Amino acid sequence: MPKIANRQMPAGMRYFFTQLCFIVVRNYFQCKVSNFKQLMRRDGHIFITLHHLFGYATPLPCAACHVHLPPLKLGLWLLFKSIKGYAMIQEYDSYIFDLDGTLLDTLTDLAASCNYALQKFDFPQRTIDEVRMFVGNGVKKLMERAIPEGLENPQFDAVYQCFREHYLEHGLDHTSPYPGILAMLAELKRRGKHIAVVSNKFYKATEELCNHFFGQYVAVAIGEREGINKKPAPDTVLEALSQLGVTAENAVYVGDSDVDIATARNCNMPCISVLWGFRDRDFLLRSGATTFISSPEELLA
Repeated sequence: MPKIANRQMPAGMRYFFTQLCFIVVRNYFQCKVSNFKQLMRRDGHIFITLHHLFGYATPLPCAACHVHLPPLKLGLWLLFKSIKGYAMIQEYDSYIFDLDGTLLDTLTDLAASCNYALQKFDFPQRTIDEVRMFVGNGVKKLMERAIPEGLENPQFDAVYQCFREHYLEHGLDHTSPYPGILAMLAELKRRGKHIAVVSNKFYKATEELCNHFFGQYVAVAIGEREGINKKPAPDTVLEALSQLGVTAENAVYVGDSDVDIATARNCNMPCISVLWGFRDRDFLLRSGATTFISSPEELLA
């Protein structure tokens, strides 16, 4: 076979193979990507992939990946990296959702109540990015992380109670569903799916938020309460499945954190990690995430 060197594929043919590549990858891996721009937004490696697959026939270094491979091998390797984590979104019978960072953007109200309580007791306030990393294990753990010396602080109980009272009164000030959430839940409901919410937020707040925003879609909402182990223990998820009248078979857990990944694992359920929540993709990958979605409509197989 003659060796090709220093030649580019004609523009028309390059465009044709580019589109063909996207169609094959999208359909085979069910990535739910509708156009070129959306795919590039999902992972910058896509552009580099096409650059190496169709732009050149000589080896080129890839600055983004710090490798130096022949273009076809490099292109295929980058293509694998680009689709990794976006594959195999299938349809399930039952959907168990985390609340904060998954269905609702609650961060501003959580931070406001946290800082209200801290300020009232003359403790240093926390930034919103600090609060972002404190959430996920329940509001008591949030305040334990926020208050100097945590549980060892003699004023912990008073500060925690102050937080709870303020949050119950102001938990809806800025909280709202993420874009696309209501439409996604409506479609799951239309398809006859079983939908529940399981949160480490205290029970009363979980019920009030779910009733306020998702009352017509969510059949079961379970929060932290006495007598049942919170996530990542499987207890609250198993309780939700029981109340729905279903089993874990063909059920999926959807969340935004490492706690959610561990919860799904402990329930022997698949986990879909969302990328619009409180943790980024790299953090979730380090925590064992395998499947990602970057918008709610991608959950609709």
